[in-house]
Amino acid sequence: MTVYSTPGSYHSKPGATWIAGRVTTDGGKTWAPERVIARHPDCQPSHPSVLTARDGVVHVFYLGFKKWKWIDENPADETQSDMWTARSSDNGATWSEPRLIFQGYTGTSNGAVETRSGHLIVPYSHYVKNPGRLVCQTSVSTDGGNPWSLSNDIDIGGAGNHDGALEPCVLSLRDDRVWMLIRTTHKVFWESFSSDGGRTWSAARATTIDATSAPGHLTRLADGRIALVWNRAETKRTELHLALSADEGRTWTPSLNLAQGTPGGATYPFVLEVEPGELWIGYHNVPKGWNFPRARHLQGGPGKGQAIYQRSPRCEVGARGGAK
Repeated sequence: MTVYSTPGSYHSKPGATWIAGRVTTDGGKTWAPERVIARHPDCQPSHPSVLTARDGVVHVFYLGFKKWKWIDENPADETQSDMWTARSSDNGATWSEPRLIFQGYTGTSNGAVETRSGHLIVPYSHYVKNPGRLVCQTSVSTDGGNPWSLSNDIDIGGAGNHDGALEPCVLSLRDDRVWMLIRTTHKVFWESFSSDGGRTWSAARATTIDATSAPGHLTRLADGRIALVWNRAETKRTELHLALSADEGRTWTPSLNLAQGTPGGATYPFVLEVEPGELWIGYHNVPKGWNFPRARHLQGGPGKGQAIYQRSPRCEVGARGGAK
């Protein structure tokens, strides 16, 4: 399944966009007709992501964008972009009524995870004031999406509408902790850990994974390794890189450049292993700016014409550092 907002962006009038999905059963060669997942008359639903839980329920998370306004050093009171969810128990044929899981201002949905104990964890960042900045948080459900509770904030300081702790992604580790990887303006990712299924998080600290101010995305591969896709600091958003870790993110293979020289860049990636050794990587491409984003994806792995499991001599990724 692919999900998206259509037919415009969140600069459209309220009610003029909606969340939709299409399903493929032949590896992306053909796609079923579009189905509407969620509509709202008072906002612009946008930036969705998907999680299929172990019980087969498909959860979609998305923004309900209303307004962005910044006054001096703080977001205005009317600034609002909530986080919503809808779910399907029949592979996307029908969908539940949308449910609000966070009220405030968040700028993106960057995936979700289900822990071994069954916790659903949705990561995002949101505005706080004095000074205005972004902090990270998660919404957590222990019973399949009803109800949801909020974690503590993860705050690294900063001041400005794109400063602080931004747009996190999360991954379950083998020791049952959950790892959060956080976008920052410090040219490296920061990280935080939860030992209770996403309800509380440790104080964030810097990693040594160099990154521009853009989110990354993580997934667990069938062979146990972790895959990370992201924009490196040196190339900003013009190139998209992939690296693998066999030791829970402490060290990484040299990175492979997946999208070099793409007009409009490649950023906000997602990585999915659809079959062992076959990765699908989606990303945003914005040759005409963010009012006209394009969604693109590539496939790689053995038999797909691109050996993305092989190590590349191009450049090294720094070790995460300090993790037990």
